[in-house]
Amino acid sequence: MGDIIAQFSLITMITIIIAILVTILTITIFMRTLIVRYKADIAVMKALGYKNNDIRSQYRTRIIIPLIIGLIIGSVLVLIAGQPLVSAFASSLGAPQIVFISNPFIVYGLFPISILVVAIVTVYLASNLLNGIKLIQK
Repeated sequence: MGDIIAQFSLITMITIIIAILVTILTITIFMRTLIVRYKADIAVMKALGYKNNDIRSQYRTRIIIPLIIGLIIGSVLVLIAGQPLVSAFASSLGAPQIVFISNPFIVYGLFPISILVVAIVTVYLASNLLNGIKLIQK
């Protein structure tokens, strides 16, 4: 039984790392797309006197607010439907009684906070592209 628990712990850690990497990749691509799409608007905002930090905070808000809403909805859905869905999937594979024994601190605290921190750092680093936008583009 100890080997199975060790394997599940390893799978959990791998899943967390994959989720963090997917978060970084998704936010980086989304930020690059937004900055390229609104390059002219950003140049106008700079001409009007906005600083890079002002523009960066707009993009941070555009990404972080939906992320927080998604984390809350995801946590509620896991709380409500997580056990029944896993039980139904596991029973189709021949294991009729799988029960979650989870640490609420990790599931509802540490994991969402780590995703949020990774997202904030990624937004900050990806928004360094704003430094390359000048008032006059050739």
